[in-house]
Amino acid sequence: MRSLGDAIKKPNLELVMCLHAVAALYCSLDTYTEAIPFLERSVEIPVIDEGPNHALAKFAGLEIQRQILEENDPLFGETCRMPPRPLPKEEADRRLMGRLMGLILDSKGDHEAALEHYVLASMAMAANRKEIEVASTDCNIGDSYLSLARYYYEAIFVYQKSLATFKSTKGENHPSVASVFVRLADL
Repeated sequence: MRSLGDAIKKPNLELVMCLHAVAALYCSLDTYTEAIPFLERSVEIPVIDEGPNHALAKFAGLEIQRQILEENDPLFGETCRMPPRPLPKEEADRRLMGRLMGLILDSKGDHEAALEHYVLASMAMAANRKEIEVASTDCNIGDSYLSLARYYYEAIFVYQKSLATFKSTKGENHPSVASVFVRLADL
């Protein structure tokens, strides 16, 4: 990766696509740890303000996640949601990478590290008053707590917090509310 990065004076979208390809290869070999640095670097290069191709490259890591998780997996569906308006580059990086890294780490069984990324992503979203995104990420946090099998009460707390947010913003009959009720019922 260093020699390729050094050879290209101004990193461009071709480099981003190469990084995505390398990360996808590592994921197909079930070596997710090796894929993470390539995904991180690929998100740093594109500048959303430079047009739609850069924006697409920024979020192309989603295809890699689709390969790791099945399309019917709720974690994949939650990540597919796009924010209603363009975000500043730094905020988009924090939100996307925190959540994406959490999902990747969760899928490979590293729930402790995934929890850390989810919490950081949730804090970044909360700082920007993104209540619905925080509630969705809180569900991921609750799932990680349960996977760790030692944070039962913390899981209940974040699920209830998420439930309250979904009820107040989307209404009681929304599928997001039902999803949280299912998670609580599983406890």
